[in-house]
Amino acid sequence: MDGPKKTNDIGSLLAMVVVSIITLNGAWYFWRYQRIKVQKKFDWRGSFFKVLLLWAFLIFTMIPVYLFFLYLFVLGLYAPISQIAHTFFGKDLHLWVPWQKSMLHNIERNPAKFTWPEPNNIPLLSSIALRDRFHHWKTLSSVRPLDEDAVKSAGDAGEKAVLDTLNKHRSLRGSHLYANKRIPNVRQCELLPGKRVEIDLILLTHRHVHVIEVKNWSGSLMPYQGNKNAWVRHRRYDDEPMQVANVVVVNAIKAENLKEYLRNNGIQVSAEQIRNHVFFTNNRLEVDNRIANMPEIVTVESLGHFSMGAGMKTLDKIILQLARLILEQEEADVVGQGLCEAFPESLLNSLVSAFDKLASWDRIVLHGGRELTGDFLWADAWGSRCRPEDLQRGEYYQFRWRRNRYLTLVTTLLAMPLGMIELHKQSVAADPEGKIYFHAAGQPKPTLFPLAQVDMLEKG
Repeated sequence: MDGPKKTNDIGSLLAMVVVSIITLNGAWYFWRYQRIKVQKKFDWRGSFFKVLLLWAFLIFTMIPVYLFFLYLFVLGLYAPISQIAHTFFGKDLHLWVPWQKSMLHNIERNPAKFTWPEPNNIPLLSSIALRDRFHHWKTLSSVRPLDEDAVKSAGDAGEKAVLDTLNKHRSLRGSHLYANKRIPNVRQCELLPGKRVEIDLILLTHRHVHVIEVKNWSGSLMPYQGNKNAWVRHRRYDDEPMQVANVVVVNAIKAENLKEYLRNNGIQVSAEQIRNHVFFTNNRLEVDNRIANMPEIVTVESLGHFSMGAGMKTLDKIILQLARLILEQEEADVVGQGLCEAFPESLLNSLVSAFDKLASWDRIVLHGGRELTGDFLWADAWGSRCRPEDLQRGEYYQFRWRRNRYLTLVTTLLAMPLGMIELHKQSVAADPEGKIYFHAAGQPKPTLFPLAQVDMLEKG
């Protein structure tokens, strides 16, 4: 009688140990690879009441805890299976994450068609001396994940998340929505230096070109006495208020640059047909009435009480609500005042074509989640060089590095690739000693990045 019972107890104990190991592995994987993504979508900081409600909910209903442990268990199974599939079969398994689903479908990004590095330049890995292969392994193993800078992330996360829900060209009720477009800065001044500027959103309707600046500021905002080109911003974590540029004025200069760009392309648009909007997305920003009542200002309260930490679906709704609000205001002006005739069809087509040609920033994603936008200058691997003109807009190189220190040691001994570069319909071995030269926006000089530190390079 005791024998079967003892056997069952041992089996139950072993099952519990196995489940615990898998769950702990899932917790490690979540902390290493998923945590940053979650933090970008859900931000509970600054709202004690929300945190209190969350803990009360967890205490009185244990369902979320069980669901989270189940998710960690699934992650624990996914991590080794994904690693085995990638290492031995060259297949990438993608885990579905609920907060990544968006009601706005991203444009199709295509792997680069330009084959880089050239296959003839890639040496047979077994011909590389073991000492050199160990050096490659040491180089890759020394790369540490780089999280997004905490201060920058706190100020820009909401703004970036809004823009990330959009592609460069979006159709909406017969209008066109563009994101992150770069134009020449022919109106250079102290408020807007640099040779190029970026417009967060352009909404092209049948009557107007709407230039929209997106700001995810928190704290408080008020005018600067005696200087119409400046505001005073006081963030919660700053000891003293600071002077910032009047965003309405800055965005008006961007609108002038856009008008000049269109004129240089043979497209004449009047000043009345280009409208200036500044969208404050954070409901934790206290805006002085002298600013809030400006006709160019749109706050999140105008669209309903959305939280910037509520996930992608809510962010989509915010953007759609913003666009609809602008369209409704435009229609109301036409009905009530008969303002501004519609663009002729030929002019509208010319505007669409001109905006489609505008580029956005190039982008690199570093190991750990940090993203940099700017100008891609060149990349070297296995003696081959890739230049900006080799890539078309929207094309990318995905670098699939094998990051596990111990598995890559075995890979090194077996003379297998430590990483692969994903190309159009093929993959080639990545060079652990390769380099990428990238000029990040806002930085005075370009930076040389080890290729082993880069997870993706995308042409804007």
